Amino acid sequence: MKMNLIWIGKNKFKFADKAVELYLSRLKHYCKINVIQLKDVKSSSPIIQKELEAQLFEKYLNTRSHTICLDEKGDGLTSIELSNKIISFQNRSIHNLNIMIGGAFGFHPTILNKCNEKWSLSKMTLPHDLCRIVLTEQLYRAFTIIKNEKYHNP
Repeated sequence: MKMNLIWIGKNKFKFADKAVELYLSRLKHYCKINVIQLKDVKSSSPIIQKELEAQLFEKYLNTRSHTICLDEKGDGLTSIELSNKIISFQNRSIHNLNIMIGGAFGFHPTILNKCNEKWSLSKMTLPHDLCRIVLTEQLYRAFTIIKNEKYHNP
């Protein structure tokens, strides 16, 4: 399975870059993983900003990929449930999995309506740097659960 992590802009803090790089390097042992960093878009209007970002995300919404948007109203998953989702994707022969993190104001409704699933990493709002760390760590954890490796303590 090829996994694309798609997000807007760069991390603000060096520690976040290092943490994400750590988990990405670990994930490469389990799947093909790619980070697609979209151009940071700024507008004085949140509505216009979401519209501009939607144009950037749009090209990753296609029938060849299963796309998940991280959204505060999405389904919350435990680490075990996430590992079961990945097993399900593998069993359904999903070859391309896109996981997208929206901009500061979230996703435009057109993107949310076109994605296959919506997940939430927390009921709390997370800064983008932390969201990227949590996402990559949880993906790594899910693969170690699938492989029965020592990392996750049930």
